[in-house]
Amino acid sequence: MKTAIFPRVAALLIVFPLMLFPSALLAQSVDSQAAAKSSGPVSVNLNGLDGLWVATSAGTLPEGSFVVGGGFVFGNGKFGPGGGYSTYAVPVTVTYAFTDRIEGGASAPVIMNVDPDVGATQSGFGDVNLSIKYSLQAETQTMPAYAVGARLKLGTASDANGLGTGDTDLGLFAALDQQIGGVHGYLNVEYALRGGSLENEVNYALGLKIPYTDSVDFTVELVDQGFITSEYNFGDILIGGASFEMAPSVNFGFAVGLGLNDNSSDFLLGGKLSFSL
Repeated sequence: MKTAIFPRVAALLIVFPLMLFPSALLAQSVDSQAAAKSSGPVSVNLNGLDGLWVATSAGTLPEGSFVVGGGFVFGNGKFGPGGGYSTYAVPVTVTYAFTDRIEGGASAPVIMNVDPDVGATQSGFGDVNLSIKYSLQAETQTMPAYAVGARLKLGTASDANGLGTGDTDLGLFAALDQQIGGVHGYLNVEYALRGGSLENEVNYALGLKIPYTDSVDFTVELVDQGFITSEYNFGDILIGGASFEMAPSVNFGFAVGLGLNDNSSDFLLGGKLSFSL
């Protein structure tokens, strides 16, 4: 199933930069836009890096930036061992910018799985994710931003209870993004080296952030990447939501997702809150 992803990812890598390159024709200064963004609250993804819900930006936060976040994710669908499964997760994230080019993030969720077919409920700590990102190229009027990074998933969750795989995985990723006018586009591609008996795989996240007002953004993501729970939710998921600047240092977001194949949640609902300290 995963082998079919390679041509899709290759197409994204070719088409996405071509779509964004015309931003060189814009008269608006990208540097002034980035400065305005850094002065407001930060939205981090579920792995603790600056970004949307799953996708991370290719930029990094200003040196010394420290962000603490939390959220809630509910997924429901016909996947899992019993054919029907519901997942409730409360992830906690921490983000820190070591330099202007290096950003680190960590996430640790508490998870409860409910299988109505057998009347079973399992709960406990999920897999801990540690991420690092290095900015290769800041965004300019003629070039998008580029970054590379790594994501280490520790097998801290219980495999027997369906809260994770019980193995440690390493993901190596590249990120690209650029702003065209007010719309910001994101592309992430990750090669995951899976522990245990699971096969290595290529994952991706493609997203857009569309401003509505100075404090409200709409977001759309197409995701093929395991998140929160590491055993399921691997299929394509389309996620739409909004992000709100609630205060000078507080960002709130919510999202609704729809699964696009049999290996993903049929329905996803989530909310997250980030505090820039």
